[in-house]
Amino acid sequence: MDAFYGRAPEYSYFEGCSTEGREGLMEAQRFPYDFDGIVAGAPAHLYQDLNAARTWLLQRMYLDGFAGSLSFDTDGDGLPDSARKVELLAAAVVEKCDALDSIRDGVIDDPRACDIDPDVDLADMLCKDDVNGETCFTRLQLRHVNDFYDGVYDSRGTRIYPGHAFGSETQWMGLYVPHRGNRYSAGALGVTGDHMNYLFYETDPGVTLASLSDLSLVPDPTRTPPEWAWWEFDIDDVTRGMGDLMKSLTDANDPDLTRFLVTNGGKLTLYHGWSDALIRAEGHGRVLRGDGRRDVRG
Repeated sequence: MDAFYGRAPEYSYFEGCSTEGREGLMEAQRFPYDFDGIVAGAPAHLYQDLNAARTWLLQRMYLDGFAGSLSFDTDGDGLPDSARKVELLAAAVVEKCDALDSIRDGVIDDPRACDIDPDVDLADMLCKDDVNGETCFTRLQLRHVNDFYDGVYDSRGTRIYPGHAFGSETQWMGLYVPHRGNRYSAGALGVTGDHMNYLFYETDPGVTLASLSDLSLVPDPTRTPPEWAWWEFDIDDVTRGMGDLMKSLTDANDPDLTRFLVTNGGKLTLYHGWSDALIRAEGHGRVLRGDGRRDVRG
């Protein structure tokens, strides 16, 4: 640039979203003198917790022959082909919360103002005698609806990652809910399989299996190299600190921006979409009590 323009740039800026948003925060936190201004959109700054949370939710959708999945097998071939449940859930949420901003336009302006308790508001959508169907929810599925909203927690109820915003439901279908239309969450499974195998633990637990969607496969830990599958992941490994080394490398969660904002006089702009179903817009989501039930929003 010096050679082309004959002088150094007066200002330098960084702009990026998602992974690049995380990189923007890394710049502000670790290399505060590189840029004068940074725009970090939807930053995946809690990168390891994000991937652990995605795996935890996928486990709920896949395990036990999709029994807890928000999808349904209409043709009896053992694979869910309908995501009608999510569509009904999304419609119920919009119906209750759309007009809170005085405009009925199919958009929930501020999900924090939306007060929905799935156990109450979806009670009339429970499956009769708890027999699964395409247009109703079993009690297990309703519990998983709560999990999406409440956020991810370990076996002691310790918060791992915040919950999804009301109004994000239709985005769940592409990321979490396995059905024929999204090739059984193929994209999410690919990332989950690679990330949890190779980017969470200090020592890789094993190589990925040939199929990420066939939970009948049994990984063989005695092979060379050993095998390991995403459905074996234990969310308690997060709070046990087993991903802490990788967090120190990949996360961007240092709140001290003094060197960038004050010493360097930099400017930082953050933005996020409420309907983002992968990286949560809300800082802490809902706080869980020790019994794992919702209490208050953080």
